[in-house]
Amino acid sequence: MSFELKKLDDKIPVTGQIMVADIANIKAQGFSTIINNRFDGENEGQPSAESIRTTAELAGLKYVYLPIEPGKPTEDAILGFSQAINGSPGTVLAHCGTGMHAAVLWALSQVGQQSADDLIGATKQAG
Repeated sequence: MSFELKKLDDKIPVTGQIMVADIANIKAQGFSTIINNRFDGENEGQPSAESIRTTAELAGLKYVYLPIEPGKPTEDAILGFSQAINGSPGTVLAHCGTGMHAAVLWALSQVGQQSADDLIGATKQAG
């Protein structure tokens, strides 16, 4: 496994960049959905969103592409993130370059559903 999971709650951990070779392991760990919060081409050697999507879908995983610019989560991305979590029949793995954009989107998508202290605590614990 080339990534480290950082648990936010019982339904979702976040991680940094995943690779095509990680998909079988992600499936074996019981995830049902992958959310990608990273734009294609941010770093050299990063797999394309389409290569991850194709491999994930062939493995029977749902794939959601919601890239955000650093420090600029949009209302559409927050809503899309919330819908992806709520529409997933199982656990969700969200990733970006380091896991932080995904953690921020998760926290923003949970406003009103969890206390501010719980959201801050979960994102702090995740790094």
